[in-house]
Amino acid sequence: MEELKLYCGIRPKFRTCNKARRFAEMLCAATLASFAVARGSPATQKPNPPESSNISVETVERVGKDVRQANLYLNQRNWDAAVDEFRRAAALEPKDFSLRLALVQAELAGKNFSQAAKDASLAITLATSAKEKARAYMTLADAHYAMGRADESGADFQDALAADPSNAEAELGLGQVALAEHNAPQAESDFRKAIRIHPDFGEAYGALARLLEEQGHIAEARSLFEKAAALDPNDWHLQYDLAKILARGGQALQAQATFEKIAKLHPGFLPAREQLALIALREGNVNQASAEAEGILEEHPRAAEGHRVMALVLWRQRNIPASIAECNTALAASPKMPSMLALRAIELWKLNARQQAQADFRNVVAMDSTVSTADGFCRLIACGPQDISAIGEFLRANRWVLEPQEPDTP
Repeated sequence: MEELKLYCGIRPKFRTCNKARRFAEMLCAATLASFAVARGSPATQKPNPPESSNISVETVERVGKDVRQANLYLNQRNWDAAVDEFRRAAALEPKDFSLRLALVQAELAGKNFSQAAKDASLAITLATSAKEKARAYMTLADAHYAMGRADESGADFQDALAADPSNAEAELGLGQVALAEHNAPQAESDFRKAIRIHPDFGEAYGALARLLEEQGHIAEARSLFEKAAALDPNDWHLQYDLAKILARGGQALQAQATFEKIAKLHPGFLPAREQLALIALREGNVNQASAEAEGILEEHPRAAEGHRVMALVLWRQRNIPASIAECNTALAASPKMPSMLALRAIELWKLNARQQAQADFRNVVAMDSTVSTADGFCRLIACGPQDISAIGEFLRANRWVLEPQEPDTP
């Protein structure tokens, strides 16, 4: 139970379909549902039923046993088994809100979204306070979002705010839904509202920073990432985002130290390893970048990160056909990747495949308008000094691609 208390000290964060957040919430809910099983020493003291309760000691013991077993399964990421244990406990105490919510979170983690939505709706009816009702609506919003029903998810977050206007996570959730609906202005407004409600909400600063970075507001984005990372130093995703924008701003040494730390602690998080390779490329260390790419591909042959780096390495080595092949492989795994489209565009231009090059260039400009400048293009493909003239020539020859296209006349 000490481990559960530790997890309950972590403030859950809203990231749609984020198992880490759900895992923390499940553990917290399970702790609340354990009916004081953790009081005293389990070896010497029997658990006591909650005050003002008609639940028998035998029932309390059975529920506590099921909850403890569920938590063992949670630690093993065995979601289906955890669901079975929570459902067994909830059947013994069907009116307990915390048990029902823990069941919903396990169902979400196990991707049983339709059943999670049903149990979340039941949890709403079991809530005994406004804050509990808001929590239940937020789990229902998660289920609806995961089912592709963004409009219902947004309505659920609105209901959560109606129940608890101080719920900054619900406001953040509305912003995430707005992003999914490609409504960036509304998303920005919702993220800023979340910050006003809870000025120390690191994840809200991070969400707003990511949006502003995508819009090209780099200075403000960096400031927000720094604020987010300071508020939530244990969130390594935020640390990664901050390091990435530092690297973009030329602070390679500071960024590199953070990427190395993340790559060591989370070796399966390939974006950090990819960023280390990009730093090496920008510093002209092609061999180091190549070694990093080879290491990624040896462990994860289909990883887009490894193929992206290898494509850039081969471009530096002027092995254009092999680089294009790596671009194609990376784009097959992750089609909307501006760096690979930009790289393939200039390589196809070099091979006199002009129409294909212009099509790629037009697509990448639609994703990232900064590619229309030499600095922006260089940033995307981590170019070296020898690439500047080729990029300048390409942009001058294809300036017309940036002009608005007139519709075809019948």
